[in-house]
Amino acid sequence: MLPIGVTPVTAIPTRISHGPVAEAGIEFAEAQPQIIPLSELPEFATEQKNPGNKKHVTRIFVKLPSERLSEGVTFVDTPGLGSLAVAGAEETIAYLPRCDLGIVLIDASAGLTQDDLVVVQALYQAGASAMLLISKADLFSVADRERMIEYVKTNLRNQLQVEAPVHAVSVFGADAALCDRWFESELRPFLAQHHEFAIASRKRKIGALREAVAGALERRLHVASEGISADNITAPVEAIEALRSGDRILERAQGEAFFLTRKITKMQPAIIDAAAQKIAAGLVESDDVDAGSIFAGTLTAMLAEPVAGTLRSIEQTRDALAEAMQVAASVSDKAIPDELPKPAGMPMLDASEISKKVLIEKPAVVSLFGKGMLASHVRRRLENEYDRALLEFLSLYANRLRRWMEQSISALHTAFAASADMHRVQFENAPALGSPDISAVQNDLRILREWEAVNQESRPVIGRT
Repeated sequence: MLPIGVTPVTAIPTRISHGPVAEAGIEFAEAQPQIIPLSELPEFATEQKNPGNKKHVTRIFVKLPSERLSEGVTFVDTPGLGSLAVAGAEETIAYLPRCDLGIVLIDASAGLTQDDLVVVQALYQAGASAMLLISKADLFSVADRERMIEYVKTNLRNQLQVEAPVHAVSVFGADAALCDRWFESELRPFLAQHHEFAIASRKRKIGALREAVAGALERRLHVASEGISADNITAPVEAIEALRSGDRILERAQGEAFFLTRKITKMQPAIIDAAAQKIAAGLVESDDVDAGSIFAGTLTAMLAEPVAGTLRSIEQTRDALAEAMQVAASVSDKAIPDELPKPAGMPMLDASEISKKVLIEKPAVVSLFGKGMLASHVRRRLENEYDRALLEFLSLYANRLRRWMEQSISALHTAFAASADMHRVQFENAPALGSPDISAVQNDLRILREWEAVNQESRPVIGRT
């Protein structure tokens, strides 16, 4: 269903998921989204029809009424790391920590490349799993396919010390059965296992919540048995405020994601001015000046601070949330919470593609120019010829950076909320203990303990061999 060809796709991954009708959704940086038929997808997704992503596409969603996708699988087709679309490689790297399984497609006629090994290693480092598919297997005999599979496995073992599944596949003619067999024997079981892990994770969360409730009930019984007055019981105000502060920290971080990245798109005039000054200085001193390299260096240096600022914002948010969780844990009988997720997969900044377009030659009568006049001349050239390209570059990178920030904040929110909920159950109602109905509390506690015992006896063993 996706466009193919000798040229790479643009910098935007294409997400394929289940839907009632075959169609594609296109999102833009500066325009309203569009719903298009799949026949028009190459107009937005290929380098040939959308060179340098001049249409400012930010996301592509494809919906297909496929039975295989109805089980909840979402495929994300990403540009390769060796792609001519440099920004596409950045987007692929940024996506790795968010996927469960990376399917690395190897062209049978090209064999395993260094880029393929880099992708596999990056997947494992991001905590994902990897499978390798050797495509176009219909062009080779069964014996040759087996040799290819063994060759790839050996290289993975020797160079990366990993044992990843490798399969030869095709979608052509009778050999299309190879792809069907791979889906049924490898991908479907992986999905089933993924569901088991998700169920086990939910059970762990429910179990922790059950323990928190049981602990609260036991404290109620302790209060009643010791004859302690509810007036003498104070809620852990500091801990409750710390958790509420965590919620405010997350809200503030979400707002910062927009404003921090918006600064990048507003830096266009300053970047052109600084680059013009440096290029002019170089033209005065030498006849052989690489204006593109000076422009790229200026762009990279000036974006370094706002880019570092986005990372600092995420790290400061993470540190503040961790401190709030520590405060809550210090007055709770719960263990110190798990470490919050660290920011990973930050989009790389690569100015090489735009710098290739910058070409400014030394004026023949440079001696007639003062340094200020020469800088003004270079600035006009940059504004007239490269202003639009720079704006597109800054807009697309700012969008990638903002999406990365939003995803990182979302991961922090999920982890913080899971921990905060456990603590809130324990002590947010502490001041209103009153005089409990002892028999009712004992009965509730008995139900929880019996439930725990039943779950312990029936708990499945997952991931053991």
